[in-house]
Amino acid sequence: MAKQVVDYHLYRWRYGLGYGFVVVAIIAAVVLAGLFIPGELRQGELDSALQSSQLSFQNLTPAMVINAPYHGLQKLSFAGLGVTPLSVKLPSMVIALMTALGLLLLFRSWFSRNIALITTILVTMTAQFLFLAQDGTPAILFSCLTVWLLYAATRAIRTKKFLSTLWKVTACVLAALLLYAPLGIYVVIALGILGVSHPHARYTILRVQRSRLALAAVIGLVAMLPLIYASITNHDVLKQLFGLPLESINVGANLRRLGVTLFGLFASNKSYLVQPLYSVGMILIMLIGLTSLLSHYYTARSYAALLVGLPLLGVVISNPQLVTSLFPVVAIIIAFGVAWLINHWYQMFPRNPYARVAGLLPMTLLIGGLTLTGIGRYAETYRYNPDVLAHYSSDVKLLNDQLQGDNVRVDRPMTLAVTETERPMYEMIARYNDRLRVVTTVPEQQTVFTATRAYRQQHRDLTRPAHIITNARAHDSNRFYQYEPL
Repeated sequence: MAKQVVDYHLYRWRYGLGYGFVVVAIIAAVVLAGLFIPGELRQGELDSALQSSQLSFQNLTPAMVINAPYHGLQKLSFAGLGVTPLSVKLPSMVIALMTALGLLLLFRSWFSRNIALITTILVTMTAQFLFLAQDGTPAILFSCLTVWLLYAATRAIRTKKFLSTLWKVTACVLAALLLYAPLGIYVVIALGILGVSHPHARYTILRVQRSRLALAAVIGLVAMLPLIYASITNHDVLKQLFGLPLESINVGANLRRLGVTLFGLFASNKSYLVQPLYSVGMILIMLIGLTSLLSHYYTARSYAALLVGLPLLGVVISNPQLVTSLFPVVAIIIAFGVAWLINHWYQMFPRNPYARVAGLLPMTLLIGGLTLTGIGRYAETYRYNPDVLAHYSSDVKLLNDQLQGDNVRVDRPMTLAVTETERPMYEMIARYNDRLRVVTTVPEQQTVFTATRAYRQQHRDLTRPAHIITNARAHDSNRFYQYEPL
């Protein structure tokens, strides 16, 4: 008897191989983005690093609680690695991998395995995800906690007995942590409304023992105590957590800016983000997914996507700087689009195995093309676009390279002359590296020292430097000046 397709070992292991390929591809993409593309730091990352270095339980200010979980991880990274581009970006890289795992598990619980694999590789290879994965700011934290909260809530409803209690406690802790991130309160409120308004979710919650719900609520409340204290003592903390802009709102200008960021194919890019965030092919899949989601609005997953997405969209319109917070909702919409495409193809040929196999070719080309397009757009933008790269600086990397030299030791540190504006950042680096000494005024007896570009511009009377440390840029490439006795 001739072998059937299902008899081959490769067919039996298709999902295992698929999971392995997705995991390896995502890890490789995140590592490459974090270490090499662009491999530099923008001002927002330096500000985040400075805030993380100042985090202290002995001197905790209300503003420090915003994104506190992320800043805590970043400070641990500094303690182990010092302040380098890698240590600044490492928390985001780790959280990005956790986000990808959460997406895979969430899609696996909401859709079939093939849809989960395809959607995960698609959304994690978009320029937006790769940017979030390497950006040393707390922007990725919101997406990670949102995805895992949705998954924990799903598991809490579907599992029974002890595991159900464990997932409920996990969901409450995640909800409490999410409240520390800007816009997180909208997700928590949305899931609360879902639990009350959707029949299936409400029925499941009502069956839960009151003691278990109380335990989960108490644990979540304890995790929120620092946030409650900060919100009472400083009302600006609440504004930031709700995503409200500090300046006046211009809806028309914000809509134009948001449209350019999301769909501006031919607009000049003056931002540090890829524009548009998504390719044309991905936008078409999103339109299909949105149509499918709206046509199945009565399901719990559609309820969740709509209740989370609509308030986030409203806030992003008022504050376009938070546009990356739409990533979890966009990922869910893409999953609906992929599910519609695959399911409708199989419905066209329900009993014809040859047609199904033949359909793999265009599907493979579509998925491969979208994946490579996302990677290519990210790599090309953050390697060759001068307007985008103007937001990034290699100064921290260049300085750390000099600190590793044989002529710099703990007992003979490098003296770095900086301006008052630069002093907080370089003092942060010196705090974690004993080989660096930062000054704003060079002592007269100091004949060997290094000066930043800004310091030299302020002190035109400096003599000719012995060495100039440069980067690879065509303009303003002179970054540090080394002075030695003649």
